[in-house]
Amino acid sequence: MAIHLSPDTLVLSVPGWQSSPPGHWQTIWEQNGGPSFVRVEQRDWENADLASWVSVLDDSLARLRRPVLLLAHSLGALTVVHWASASRRVTQVEGAFLVAPPDVECSVRCPSCLHSFSPIPRDILPF
Repeated sequence: MAIHLSPDTLVLSVPGWQSSPPGHWQTIWEQNGGPSFVRVEQRDWENADLASWVSVLDDSLARLRRPVLLLAHSLGALTVVHWASASRRVTQVEGAFLVAPPDVECSVRCPSCLHSFSPIPRDILPF
């Protein structure tokens, strides 16, 4: 599938729980993508809180004021899904690449600090 983006589109990288360390594919893409890549920096990478993470994503988009392609990994993918179900700023997003969302609805395999991301919205994304 081909993706056609506006010439002024930024890639907004949305890492997951504990961020993406050096050597992680997401960090490598950011480093190689140059100024067209911007990373969302959560206030607390260890103690993920849904409301806070969604707010930081929304604030990041508000500051950019340009079209974006969201590049989200792990808990970042769920952050995007929750944000999209509640935001009016979705017209700024030209598309999303969501990789490896965790199963936060399975209490056996999911760390308790990620339970605030459950339940996962099942709405069709508007982008």
